[in-house]
Amino acid sequence: MNSVVIVGAGKGKRMKSDINKVYLRVAGKPVLQLTIEKFMSMDEIDELVVVISRDDEEIFGEMQRSIYISKPLKIAYGGAERRDSVYNGLRLVDTACDVVLIHDAARPLVDKADAIKSIECARENGACALAVRVKDTVKIADDEGFVESTPERDKLWAVQTPQTFKYKLIMEAYRRSIEEGLMATDDCMMAESAGFRVKLVEGSYENIKITTPEDMLFAKEILKRM
Repeated sequence: MNSVVIVGAGKGKRMKSDINKVYLRVAGKPVLQLTIEKFMSMDEIDELVVVISRDDEEIFGEMQRSIYISKPLKIAYGGAERRDSVYNGLRLVDTACDVVLIHDAARPLVDKADAIKSIECARENGACALAVRVKDTVKIADDEGFVESTPERDKLWAVQTPQTFKYKLIMEAYRRSIEEGLMATDDCMMAESAGFRVKLVEGSYENIKITTPEDMLFAKEILKRM
């Protein structure tokens, strides 16, 4: 059994909008709706858990009425930090789950084939994430903006979602990390801190996280081709 936890409880301040960015419309539909429908249409996904803010209950309810629900859809509520929101979602996942995908609600352009690759990778390796090779040269700078070093570009990857795990593995990693008070920017860090190795699977540069008005324009152009 495969489950997906879609995390959409953030505020998205960079979008400069009065509402959560995942409810802004792209190609006539809210971003979150596009993301839900993508996973709802995948035969490989057996259930969805969507993490929302309690402040968004009304707007989510209105949006949900427009979605064709073909498999279990559960609602979890966000916590103080992303870590807490993801954990709330993971705790609602069916205990029969073997592999769980954790996905940003603001990434509606994920390719189905890439998501399936991540499931296969997690079954084999326990923990994996979609990622793309970094195109630009990256510099590490000090607090004053002076360059300290330049990492080798061929070893650098920009990590995306879904980040996919054997369910028991990521639950153990989250329990440990929360007990230790670890704050992480993604789910892979939780697994890494618990001693698990994470395998990267090459994804697509089109699988962007919609965080700015410019991203909305880019997403519209991609959706025209889909």
